[in-house]
Amino acid sequence: MLKLLKNQLGQKSKEEMEEMLRKGYSMQEVIDYFMQHGKTQEEEASDFKQKMKSMLMRTDLNPEEMLEILRSNLSEEEKKKMEEMLNSGMTMEDVIKKMIEKKEEDAHLAKDISNEETLDMLKKQLGNKSKEELDEMLKKGYSLAEVMEHFMKHGKSQQDEAVEFENKMNALLVRSDLNPEEKLDILRSNLTDEEKLILE
Repeated sequence: MLKLLKNQLGQKSKEEMEEMLRKGYSMQEVIDYFMQHGKTQEEEASDFKQKMKSMLMRTDLNPEEMLEILRSNLSEEEKKKMEEMLNSGMTMEDVIKKMIEKKEEDAHLAKDISNEETLDMLKKQLGNKSKEELDEMLKKGYSLAEVMEHFMKHGKSQQDEAVEFENKMNALLVRSDLNPEEKLDILRSNLTDEEKLILE
């Protein structure tokens, strides 16, 4: 899930995500935070363009202050590129224009990922039970955005599903209040359609 979310975020948000993970936030805390506050590359590019245009119109800033504002709005990778451009003799205004162009270009490329590719990426990360649930949601007419949001919060990887299944089955096996047929019914209810065919 995290990989899928990361692919949707802009560079600044990706760096913020990495920092949260380094600080020990859980995967779920990070996903929840970025579902609410994360920005796509397109949103980051638009925000950046607005901030830079506003900054260039101000007459109360000296070049050093402008440089600091610019730096505070760039990712680490972008800061290195900015330094290279400044060292090559480009003016502050030209650097800002280049950075705006680059951000808009990156946002355009990110937008080119089709819905089908996004859906494929999501399916690759889900377990079989979650994949069936995803297909069912799409059949019922849920939009891709609704499906993505649901599975970012509730989707389970194959490993998560396997651990959950093992725990349920271990608990089922020790229950003495159920006869073998009832246990088999509970087992079936926890299987995918494909797994049920194998069981038969």
